[in-house]
Amino acid sequence: MANFRGVVKIIVYNDNGNVLVLKRNKETTVFPGMWDLPGGKIEFGETFQSAVIREISEEIKIDVDAVSNPVFGWTGIAYNKDTQFFGYLFIAKYVAGNVILSHEHTDYRWINRAELEHLDIHQDFKDMIYKFFDKKLDDFNY
Repeated sequence: MANFRGVVKIIVYNDNGNVLVLKRNKETTVFPGMWDLPGGKIEFGETFQSAVIREISEEIKIDVDAVSNPVFGWTGIAYNKDTQFFGYLFIAKYVAGNVILSHEHTDYRWINRAELEHLDIHQDFKDMIYKFFDKKLDDFNY
């Protein structure tokens, strides 16, 4: 039987226009050791906004101003081949705090467009970040 899962990913940007990326722990089953955007699974009954705030709190513990609606969506088949996921991209502006990583990540960086090219990050996320840098995400003024 097929399963379905919702996930949120968040492009967090700072006053310099740089984007926060996180390096995944090598022990994780999904994209081990690769760079990633903050985010994760939407829990049953959770709103988009509460999923975004929870994931930010769990993974990096900073304060952000988040958009309440997704700016981009995608779907695909998960690594285990029996789960279809629905992904929703959000944009959040960094407000305050020091990044404190959860056990899921080993490093973080604030990157600019040029640095993105050299990161080992899933191509879908790389494409989304390029769209952000190129100001090609619909319905969002930044």
